[in-house]
Amino acid sequence: MTRISTSSLVRRETDSLFRGKPIIIELHAKYLTLRTKRSSHTVSVDYESVLTLGYKILARQQALEKAQQALQQKRVRDAARALRNAVNRGRI
Repeated sequence: MTRISTSSLVRRETDSLFRGKPIIIELHAKYLTLRTKRSSHTVSVDYESVLTLGYKILARQQALEKAQQALQQKRVRDAARALRNAVNRGRI
């Protein structure tokens, strides 16, 4: 792995498109810069903000998975309860 120092700059064109134009990313030592190809307008974001956003997205996904599992367990419990009630009432 190559360390990005204060004197070095890594600039790459991504395969991702924004409004039909490729995204250019520049990696600096303490932040990254995003822009579209042939554009002078840039957006700078520090790495901590990118990591924080990534963790928020991960937490949201995990909460959704947990909620889906709880719903599935509730459906199983409800089905088992309905089956027990039917057996107790002599329907089955």
